[in-house]
Amino acid sequence: MIKDIIAANEGIAPCSREIVVLKENFPSCFHTDGTFDIERFTEFLSDKVTVTGEGYELSVS
Repeated sequence: MIKDIIAANEGIAPCSREIVVLKENFPSCFHTDGTFDIERFTEFLSDKVTVTGEGYELSVS
């Protein structure tokens, strides 16, 4: 039983459920190689919501 769980978990990537939802609902935001185009996604949502670029950055001097 534990071996089955471990084997099942090896095939799952982090956020794979979210990627599946994005591919189902926004297929035009993915390139042919499977990479996600955040710019196209932002353009798609721009007339519906305000998209902001918030985040943190670590600078090493």
